[in-house]
Amino acid sequence: MLSRIPKVNRFFIQSSTADYYEVIETIFRTVFMFLIGLEMDIPYMRRSLRKASIIASGGVIVGVLFGIAVSISLIILLKIKSQLFDFATIIIIALTNSASPVVFRLAAELKFLTSDTGRLAVCASLITEMFCVLWRSVSLAVDPWKNLGTGILFLLMTVTLIGINKYLASWCNQRIRNQKYVTNTEFLVFLFLLIAAALFIEEYGYNSAISCFLLGLMFPREGKTTRTLLHKLSYATYNFILPVYFGYIGFQLNVSILGRLKPLITVIVMIVMSIATKIIGTLVACHYLKISTDEGIVLGFLLDLKGNAELQILGKLPKETVSFWKNYQYPCAFLNYSMAGCVDMNTEKKNRSLLSVNDIILCFSYR
Repeated sequence: MLSRIPKVNRFFIQSSTADYYEVIETIFRTVFMFLIGLEMDIPYMRRSLRKASIIASGGVIVGVLFGIAVSISLIILLKIKSQLFDFATIIIIALTNSASPVVFRLAAELKFLTSDTGRLAVCASLITEMFCVLWRSVSLAVDPWKNLGTGILFLLMTVTLIGINKYLASWCNQRIRNQKYVTNTEFLVFLFLLIAAALFIEEYGYNSAISCFLLGLMFPREGKTTRTLLHKLSYATYNFILPVYFGYIGFQLNVSILGRLKPLITVIVMIVMSIATKIIGTLVACHYLKISTDEGIVLGFLLDLKGNAELQILGKLPKETVSFWKNYQYPCAFLNYSMAGCVDMNTEKKNRSLLSVNDIILCFSYR
């Protein structure tokens, strides 16, 4: 809301500072994706990989089908002649993607991140987002084909960095054994390698989310190096990085367009299509996995959260391609977040109340 005040908007959103904001946004996103990988419960992820993959696949398949249908309709109606693939990519990813940082944050705020539903939602959102990023990266690598070598180079660089991190972490753990944490210099070395790799990948138009997540996921779990990274990055991320990151997204939200009829209808249609995509796909997958309908609805609304990969991809596409969607995607992400939070909170309260009643009945029955 502050960005709608002209003086505040002119102070923060300036043409000369746009590039600096993008770099800071990339660094913040890099640290958070690395932290998600570092905090990921690998044993639970292995046990739930099949279940999370099926739930994610349900939303992805329905999202791709809906996206193709909507893309063809809009291309015909709007008589678009150029950049057809990029235009279709925006729509498909906007309907398919699930923003894992937003899912992680909302699940933490609603106090069920450590529950099976919360962890399953995070795993499914990560799989969905990795699919969207990978799809865009592959399409970028093969168009033109000369970019394929760059994509392979970044893949090898990620694998090499995983090996370097394992070696450095082992060396730091064995150095000065009586220390509980590594030194600030050693911590900054790991942080520098992470941020430098992410900025290098982003410079060539690729998305660094997969690389950052894999670097965190494959980082050694034992020793004082991991303890130091978790201690320092967790505090900085949850108390500073995430509020600033989401605040920057909020500054780009243009609420005034909702006052006009055509943009308002467009946003409403996009939100309805997005919710229908995730709810249908998730409920079908939950029915196959024999998961309750209430839990399926919670998972569906959580996986419908937007505000990460699709906004990054939108920012990297040509301006003539994104002009139609540029002002609409931020309101959709904000409204999706608000609706998902309300629905999930009410559902969780209902489940907790039923659980409390069942506990009382069982207690009296036992007596």
